[in-house]
Amino acid sequence: MRRPSGQCAARVAGCILGEESYTEGRFPGRRQIIVQLPEASTVRLRFFLEDVVAAGQETVVTFHEEGCRERIRQVVSGRTALESAERLGEFSREAELSGVGDHMVEFESDLQARYVLKVEVEPLRNR
Repeated sequence: MRRPSGQCAARVAGCILGEESYTEGRFPGRRQIIVQLPEASTVRLRFFLEDVVAAGQETVVTFHEEGCRERIRQVVSGRTALESAERLGEFSREAELSGVGDHMVEFESDLQARYVLKVEVEPLRNR
């Protein structure tokens, strides 16, 4: 468990994920992870869904800059998330984060399914 600094200090993240890392879990639910960035990067969360029972109403992914000084909140309907997973084999969200250091990423959904979450990090200088 790791506590981020700054405005995120009251929150606890279950794991640190970096480039090419993954974790597993179950929706419905909510989870926080830390993504460590050595430079400004695009952070992409790729959810691979299994054993889907219901689409739910919405899925929310929130990317925080280091210290939670800013956030990027993305809300998607449950149907859109599920259709993306069925069509593309995954449901993904991404954001460009400019800060260096630990970034809290939160996600929650009322979708009913198991997931494998893969995190990808692409430095902005590579674009």
